[in-house]
Amino acid sequence: MKNQKVVLIYPNFMTPIRYDKSDPYAFPVNPPMALLCLAAYIKKHGYDVEVINSVVDENFLGKVQSSTKNALAVGITSMTFQLKEALEAAETAKSNGAITILGGPHTALFPEQTCRDDAIDFVVHGEGEKTLLELLNEIKSEENFKKIKGLLYKNGKNVVINDPRENLDMNELPIPAYDTFDMAPFLNIITEDGKKEKLCILESSRGCPHRCSFCINVLTNNVRYRAKNPEKVLNEIKTVIERYNVSNIAFLDDNFFVSRKRVKDICELIIKNGLKIRWDASCRADYFKEGHIDNEILNLMKKSGCVSLRIGAESGSQRILNLMLKDITPEDIINSAKQSKKFGIRPTYSFMLGIPSDRKKDMMMTVAIIKKISKIHSESFFGICCFRPYPGGSLYQMCVEKGYFTEPKELRDWLKPEYEKMYTMDIPDLLWSEDAKLAINIAHYGNLASKKFYLLLKKKMNLSRAIHMLFVLMAKARWKTNFFYLPIDKYIFYKLKTKYLSGVHR
Repeated sequence: MKNQKVVLIYPNFMTPIRYDKSDPYAFPVNPPMALLCLAAYIKKHGYDVEVINSVVDENFLGKVQSSTKNALAVGITSMTFQLKEALEAAETAKSNGAITILGGPHTALFPEQTCRDDAIDFVVHGEGEKTLLELLNEIKSEENFKKIKGLLYKNGKNVVINDPRENLDMNELPIPAYDTFDMAPFLNIITEDGKKEKLCILESSRGCPHRCSFCINVLTNNVRYRAKNPEKVLNEIKTVIERYNVSNIAFLDDNFFVSRKRVKDICELIIKNGLKIRWDASCRADYFKEGHIDNEILNLMKKSGCVSLRIGAESGSQRILNLMLKDITPEDIINSAKQSKKFGIRPTYSFMLGIPSDRKKDMMMTVAIIKKISKIHSESFFGICCFRPYPGGSLYQMCVEKGYFTEPKELRDWLKPEYEKMYTMDIPDLLWSEDAKLAINIAHYGNLASKKFYLLLKKKMNLSRAIHMLFVLMAKARWKTNFFYLPIDKYIFYKLKTKYLSGVHR
């Protein structure tokens, strides 16, 4: 059974993201880390692996068709808004006689519903490395399927749900299989000072011990924090530097800073080994305190090359933060800006508007705190999104209970127009918001206003970017005056977007 081919597939989104070969620095995209971890694990145990990524692979279904003809099995990961292509890929693979296996966030939330679909043979529920390997080893011996933890499969018309899989030891994982495809599209970035450099993403831990109500870790009970030891992290950093000549590392962890000691050890190892890198990671706003991310650690982080931190701030309203179960305060957010400023580390904040019961007062408090942060740390950056009721969690359940959203009964019901529009990038309405138009307008103008002009000017100027800059100027004026109504320019922007502004998100 060894040395047989396995194809792993990363589908595109309902609003597709496409890599632009003509301008490789225009829109940085991440490689599908979960699939690279799976690929490395099963390759280590003798299987040949091919990874197909719809974001960069032209003629996606054609490639699936040709690559799965002689495959033993096809593994597909999917978030809710990737289901359309995931199912198309599964049907294509199944027509070639390949075994189809679905995993990923949507599957984690609706495993039995997913397994009922005719295009799906197996569902991997939870971390997939060991479950996938055991399934591949036993693919010809159905009587042994019941022994595989974390697996769902069909027995006639019934779905069999096996015991859950225990979390694995992160130190058992080989380095992700970056060599399964061309990494070139995933390495290009433009730094905050406008330089063209190379970056590689790494995963040093999984899980997060906090309870944010919208987080996939909470929804799938992935709250036990597990991390690679500092020596393993250092070895992976060295490997990608040598292999791809990168000067930037982005840790893709949900929460890199859970353990103060581990962060300290990693920083000291980077410094001791003389690695000249720039790195960034995600951090909570309330970690900036004595005994955790304090002056000693921030100093070490800066010396080891930390240039940026990704911080989920979400709201300037304590009421909304409480509703989200963030367990932080607006004061924590402000303090994180002050502390990172002291050490020249650039924070990137994410905010969320339009959640159930989010009022105008709450939204304007978010606008106010963004402006405070920008004054404290002029190099800070922020992004604003609008809440969408992704499956699971208390906020999602609130939308269901109030009748804004009816949960689909079958997997393919998620592809119906009334559900699809909730997961596309351009949201026509936020039924669950008390002031949907304001939320959408603030998000639009805030994100445009956050654009750094000196970065735009460093890019090759064309008609698309010239028009883009004009709309950035108008957004900055609106942001400064808090005028988010009569959004005529926003409507013009979206009308022009498909014709002239193909690079507007870049």
